[in-house]
Parts: sequence; structure tokens; C-alpha cells
Amino acid sequence: MLKLGKINRSVSQKRSKQRKRHFRAPDHIILKLMSCGLSKELKDKYKKRTCSIRKGDTVRVFSGEHKGMSGKVNRVNRGNFRIYVDGISKKKQNGDEYNCAIHPSRCQIVELFMDNSRQKKLEKG
Repeated sequence: MLKLGKINRSVSQKRSKQRKRHFRAPDHIILKLMSCGLSKELKDKYKKRTCSIRKGDTVRVFSGEHKGMSGKVNRVNRGNFRIYVDGISKKKQNGDEYNCAIHPSRCQIVELFMDNSRQKKLEKG
């Protein structure tokens, strides 16, 4: 007999409803969904595993087509859950270059862009 774990009845089991909730999530939840893991040095320094990604952070891509590349985040698109990094681009057929969209789960933050609000948040947490 197969024994299943407990099921949270407040969360739908249907894939379509899960996708609907994911893509229609409010901003405060999208902020948490768009978080990246921190590098080992930053984990030791701030005693945190992840941090939400911001424009100005330096990230390293650790999986996918651009594995091993790093650069500064120049745009964060919360509408389609992607970030755009300087130095990671592709060429079009006509020769123009465009920045590639990368999901934050494929990146690791190497250097944080600090301002007063982020400094307070990291010290508090």
C-alpha cells in the first residue's frame, strides 16, 4: 500500500491553478520569488542564504547556456520573472546585440549593491 504525505488543502493540486497563482502574484510575493542564492563569502558575512535581486548587484550564472559568465544586473523584469545582465548577450541575424533574459534561480549573487534600506534589512535579518 502506497502511503502519501499530508496534503495542504488550502493550496490547489491542479497545475493550471498553481501557474495562475504564480503569474498573478502580488508584488510582495514576486519579490520573494525573484531571489538569488548568495555566494559563500556573502553567506558567511550576512548569515543569510538568499537575497532578493536588485539592479546593480553582480551575479554569476551557474547553469544553462551562459554558465560561468558574470556581470552586473542592469534590469529586473518582475513581469516575466527575468533579469538582464551586462555582458551576457546574443546576436540577432542582422548583427544587433541584445541582452539575454535569465531566471534568477540560475544565478548566484557575488556582490551586493548596497544602499541604506538594504543595509538595514540585512543587519535586521
